[in-house]
Amino acid sequence: MVLAKRIILGFLLLLWWYGFFHPGFFVFVDGINLIFHEAGHVVFMPFGEIIYFLGGSVLQIVLPLGIAGCFYYKEQYFSASFTSLWAAESCVNVALYIKDARAQDIPLLNDNLTHDWNFLLGQAHWLKYDQGIGNGVIGLAFLVLGWGVWVGVTRIEDVKKEQVDY
Repeated sequence: MVLAKRIILGFLLLLWWYGFFHPGFFVFVDGINLIFHEAGHVVFMPFGEIIYFLGGSVLQIVLPLGIAGCFYYKEQYFSASFTSLWAAESCVNVALYIKDARAQDIPLLNDNLTHDWNFLLGQAHWLKYDQGIGNGVIGLAFLVLGWGVWVGVTRIEDVKKEQVDY
């Protein structure tokens, strides 16, 4: 069972690596990320305009990270490793959005919407740093990915702890 899980994680890691160099490859996951991104705007709406615009990207990253952390805490290491791949992909997704702040080439849900990161970086007078900030978030993605791989390689042998208690 451990070998099968490691093979699955290895395959998913290869898919993640391919998707990193081919944005838009994870159409299904990107759709899920979009739902959480938009929900983040609604959740953070009461906290003011800046937090409202930031909230979409924050929830999009924090939700899968939180799920991975919960799985790790529950000693469900395969699930934690798997979910960390989703969190890393979500970080890359947000990084590409940040790096698009000046160009605004990524299509939004409709033409009347404001590009979150153009607004946020413009308000902070950091628009010229969009590439560097985006690259920093890509660095975060690799940290999350590394943690997930570490969990998958070092902790997954605890098969008995992977069983779900009902």
